[in-house]
Amino acid sequence: MRYKNIKRAISYLGFIRTFLPIISLNFDASMKGLIFQDEVSSNYLSAFDSQQKLRSINYLLNVSLPFRSVFYFRLWHEKHYLVYYLSQILLRNHKIDIWGDIAGGFVIYHGVGDVIVCNKAGKNFNVYQNVTIGRNPKTKSGGVDTPSFGDNVSVYANAVVIGNISIGNNVSIGAGAVVTKPVPDNCTVVGNPMRIIKKKD
Repeated sequence: MRYKNIKRAISYLGFIRTFLPIISLNFDASMKGLIFQDEVSSNYLSAFDSQQKLRSINYLLNVSLPFRSVFYFRLWHEKHYLVYYLSQILLRNHKIDIWGDIAGGFVIYHGVGDVIVCNKAGKNFNVYQNVTIGRNPKTKSGGVDTPSFGDNVSVYANAVVIGNISIGNNVSIGAGAVVTKPVPDNCTVVGNPMRIIKKKD
């Protein structure tokens, strides 16, 4: 019984430390909209209904390091004042590095060893553990030298996507794939070197 009370007290303290910055999101409609899209896409919210969005964001910030990393990325990208407050009270997950112009519905699963440096990514961009997205060291620098992703793209564990290449809509990049060439829409890509094993109608 005593253990449960201690656990409940710690949980309440966690919610209190993030409640004020979450409430202040109401004054920034564009930021709130992006974060809500990330939250809904995360599929962690079975315990909450659609009327409890702020409460569920608060919950995710306290229990999900990958979601917290996406949240911090949103704040840094928009140079939002909340990032300076939150960085003092919530530890950042240093095993995830994110940069680029990424639309809503961005989800990181498991969140270990990810480097996500892209030019841009569309809606519902999903990344699993140990993924590397960035520039190709074999190409000359200058201009855009990182990948661009369409909508509804999933990059699975240990995949590598590098260089100034375009990845289409509705693409799945399989675990361990090394992608250095453009990928058209509606494809599944596997292997090193990459190959397309399925093309949807």
